[in-house]
Amino acid sequence: MRELKLPGKSRKGKEGVASIELQQVSRAFDDRTRAVDAVDLSIIDGERLVVLGPSGSGKTTLLRLIAGLDQPTSGEIRLDGRSVDGVPPHRRDVAMVFQNPTLYPHLDVAGNLEFGLKIRGVPRAERRRRVGEVAGMLKIDPLLRRRPASLSGGERQRAAIGRAVVRRPAVLLLDEPFSSLDLPLRAALRRELVELHETFRTTLVHVTHDQAEALSLGQRVALLDRGRLVQLDTPRTLYDHPASPRVAAFVGAPPMNLIPCALVREGSRTTLIVGGRETRIGVSLSTPELADGRRREFLLGIRPEHLRVRPADVSNPIGEAGPILPARVRRSEFQGESVLLTVELAGTTAVARLSADAELAEGRNVVVSLDPAAMAWFAIEPDASGETAPTVHGSVDGSPDSV
Repeated sequence: MRELKLPGKSRKGKEGVASIELQQVSRAFDDRTRAVDAVDLSIIDGERLVVLGPSGSGKTTLLRLIAGLDQPTSGEIRLDGRSVDGVPPHRRDVAMVFQNPTLYPHLDVAGNLEFGLKIRGVPRAERRRRVGEVAGMLKIDPLLRRRPASLSGGERQRAAIGRAVVRRPAVLLLDEPFSSLDLPLRAALRRELVELHETFRTTLVHVTHDQAEALSLGQRVALLDRGRLVQLDTPRTLYDHPASPRVAAFVGAPPMNLIPCALVREGSRTTLIVGGRETRIGVSLSTPELADGRRREFLLGIRPEHLRVRPADVSNPIGEAGPILPARVRRSEFQGESVLLTVELAGTTAVARLSADAELAEGRNVVVSLDPAAMAWFAIEPDASGETAPTVHGSVDGSPDSV
């Protein structure tokens, strides 16, 4: 039988680094459910990619396919340019950390970290050097002589990550490793994980359903929905320019406001109609479908921080721009560094993020202005797949458009 070469071991001058390529990869089960549906995804060697999506979107299945713990129904997976079809998990030079950390209970932390190196024949002095280096970065030096049963949840997860990192795999896969931890500990572990990645530059794929975690951790974010890859972008692009209403509604806390509206092109200017109220705005849309004089239905997308709110009985402040709509305060939530204000406007609700000193009582009549430079437009007409058309981003008074 021909010897299969290990992915990631033939790269000149790059130990433990590999690219990952998924070509039309699908995984279907007996009931014809497609956990992963025709995913095309290229992950750069040494990249820190976060796979984001709600429960049941196929995130864990995708990781298991890369690791070799599951096999695709169709499509091909390549590590470092080589197909891994038929290559068992232990031959892929891939390490995986699960949501519930699995450590050998009869070994102390040092023994757990050292175990993988020992069975690979790494000399004792080098094993101890690597264990000490990783333990220091993860702040588990004082725990090296303790058994897993005596560790807290966060300590066990640190040890599990350390055991995976210490052997310097070509690919490191993390399946929601922080989801059962409290918020301060999750934030600390995210920072430590970034430091580890910047030190070792292993290709890292991190799965989470927490969009805040994805935006803070990933160099790029791959958003899955019902098994499909719906957007792959940098965190900032994913946040500022979501590709669809579903992405806009999932990313952000609170998510992007989606306000039903209509647009009518009139020469070089556009009339915005929200709840029967017309506002003329200087928005140029990059779409040929909006012909002069034609009305088209959209969802207006705008982030909470791009809504300005003032009492209705106060005159316009200097610099107020964009569409202005009457509204009524439904709820005010103090968040410490900010206030979240839920308002009723034009037959729907929207959330504004205001400064912490904002004081607008529930039931008060207010005026809401929308920042025209931050508005996105989602065409309501569905395409052949039943999804709404891609986002159309507007610009103000002749500034550049983007689609």
